[in-house]
Amino acid sequence: MGNLTINGASLGGALTDLLLAEDIKPGDELGYATAKVIYTHHALGAAIVERPLDIAMSQKREIAIPDSPESMIKDAFNAEWDALDCDRIVFNVMRLKRIYGVASLIYGAPDIATNRAMTREEIATLDIYFNVLDPLNTAGSVTMNQNPNAPDFQKHIGELKVQGKGYHKSRSLVAINEEPIYISWTGSGFGYVGRSVYQRALFSLKTFVQMQQTNDLLAKKAGVFVLKSKAQGSLADNMVARYFQKKIEYIKAAFTGNVISIDSESSIETLDMAHTHDTIEAVRKHTIEDIASATPMPSKMLLNDGYAGVLSNGTEDFKSTMQFVNGIRQDMQQIYIFLDRIVQIRAWNKEFYARVQNEFPECRDISYDVACMKWTASFTAKFPNLLEETDSEKIKVDESKNKAIIDVLGALLPNLDPDNKSRLIAWAVDNLNDQKMTFQNPFNFDDAALREWLAKQEDQGGGEEQSPFDKLAGLVQQ
Repeated sequence: MGNLTINGASLGGALTDLLLAEDIKPGDELGYATAKVIYTHHALGAAIVERPLDIAMSQKREIAIPDSPESMIKDAFNAEWDALDCDRIVFNVMRLKRIYGVASLIYGAPDIATNRAMTREEIATLDIYFNVLDPLNTAGSVTMNQNPNAPDFQKHIGELKVQGKGYHKSRSLVAINEEPIYISWTGSGFGYVGRSVYQRALFSLKTFVQMQQTNDLLAKKAGVFVLKSKAQGSLADNMVARYFQKKIEYIKAAFTGNVISIDSESSIETLDMAHTHDTIEAVRKHTIEDIASATPMPSKMLLNDGYAGVLSNGTEDFKSTMQFVNGIRQDMQQIYIFLDRIVQIRAWNKEFYARVQNEFPECRDISYDVACMKWTASFTAKFPNLLEETDSEKIKVDESKNKAIIDVLGALLPNLDPDNKSRLIAWAVDNLNDQKMTFQNPFNFDDAALREWLAKQEDQGGGEEQSPFDKLAGLVQQ
């Protein structure tokens, strides 16, 4: 990287030259090159950006498509999601927008013009690619309109240009970190966009590098030995001087298991840095806390290695971490929604739907377009709770749900007409099938056959014998 200029000072590309510059003061603007150096070289650079993403994405989203042959449809979606490596795409978009304040995502296919929308058939069948772009790739395109009377005020709704080449708005996504501030230029993002997570922490990040230098100096001095001996008189000749020099060399060469001899008036000690250690440790802790506050993120994420200390349940730190991670997950939603649509088109293509119709006869009378619309409309994806319940806790929850289902059946079954009785039983079966921990094999309930049987019973006028549904209601009440 070439020389950088910060407030007129010419700096080299090394981290120490950059962050130890005297011109860096609290509130200074963060440039693109500075943000890149912090991420690639600073000890906390990658942790600030990536650790929250690692925790937020440590669990897979739970996909549900209830208005469909769910298992087969869900498996196809997940397989295509993994084939396109969409988790990595989401991670990289979030990573770059946190580093620079803005990032972009585009997709396309070879030999397809970038400035037009791709059809469903093209998306489903062609070999598509995704590119994640940082603000240098899109400089001059993502600036946000600053006219408060314009419909696109503080928004990017037009065509994205990548080094002068336009991408149709349906094939691009611009993600910003935090909301833009009116006429507040972001140097790291080359536009009136969001801000880098490093912006407010720039001065504290510089302080942390100074702490590293201090640690390095202490490490070098920790092994210094101090030889205390009686001072020699002015008449000490060269022979005495050589004697003391030889003694020093013996001390330097000594190691565990050696025996050395010194006179009774001499002693060997190390540098006393006990108080220095306490001071350095306190300053380091406070510096990291300042960086975390400025980022902002829970300080535990930077003070602890791994997730164990961060995700300790029952503490205030855990609650703040949960809130922060849930905010990160919410921030990811626009990227997930953008990719979900593409994955659905590719996973649920016409060839796949033909297999679905062969396996599920009830789908044979439903057209491909209608089926896809229904599946898309009922599609939901959410992250599970960060704190996973144990199997015994999940079973207790299922027991509470089962009791509630039984109470509903007992209260409503005796008073419903046959049609609504079948609906109520279908509802109960659906809820029981959702309990994967308690019932691993789902019950395939034929609602159509039940309705047909009920219609015949009603046409025959029933009889004095109690119906199976009334018997079930009685058993439930017992």
